[in-house]
Amino acid sequence: MSRASTMMLPATLILALVPVVVSLRDPSSVCLPDKWQTIFYDIQTADFGVTGLDFSRRLVAQLWQSRNFKIVYNLTERVGYNIQIPNDNCIKFKMNDSQVYEQCLPKDARLFSPNNSYIGYGLTSLDMDVWEVDLPGGDLTRVAFTTSSPAVPVMSQLFEAGKETQSFLYFNSAESVDPVLFDIPPSCPH
Repeated sequence: MSRASTMMLPATLILALVPVVVSLRDPSSVCLPDKWQTIFYDIQTADFGVTGLDFSRRLVAQLWQSRNFKIVYNLTERVGYNIQIPNDNCIKFKMNDSQVYEQCLPKDARLFSPNNSYIGYGLTSLDMDVWEVDLPGGDLTRVAFTTSSPAVPVMSQLFEAGKETQSFLYFNSAESVDPVLFDIPPSCPH
């Protein structure tokens, strides 16, 4: 046996064990930054806009630029505000369980993607994991996150009654958020 082949055996063994170690990753350690803003694009409808999350203030906002409205979620009070732009017409609503955002994946999230998944090619590729999360009512979401810490979503899918209903791409993400996204006009009921 040549020296090269004896050196190859330990490296092969180590590489064979890597997927076992990676698949044991605790999903609750996959967390978004405290503040995060991104551009979103709905693949099915071609709608687009900006999403902002501020977990320190427990606020989430989605500005649908293509439809001229935004939704602001108050995670502490579990209420949302649907605000029409530019006239500031506003409807306050109680959030349902599927509208609640959490900073980290739940412990029962399941790794969906094969180990060592990536998007892109070669040196410019980006390592990612795709996780499945069960939602109330039997619905399901899949989210592709970077493997970095904090994790950054790249894509998400929502399945309702077993059918894909939404697919989003996320890009130009930042670990900061424009506070104007969370503005609620005085016309909104409080």
